[in-house]
Amino acid sequence: MIFGEEDRRWRSSSAAEYRAVAGAHVELLPGIGHSPMLGDPPRTAAPLTAFIASVLSGQ
Repeated sequence: MIFGEEDRRWRSSSAAEYRAVAGAHVELLPGIGHSPMLGDPPRTAAPLTAFIASVLSGQ
């Protein structure tokens, strides 16, 4: 899950709830709102790319 810290639709504290899920990967991006992929595509792509790489490498 990728959350924008400045999201007005969902509380950024929701990220902590997702972290409680076994195997969940959570990123909280400061200075970004509800649509991180539109607000800052490169910063959003970085954790997605890292996650995909970890899945492909079996980690």
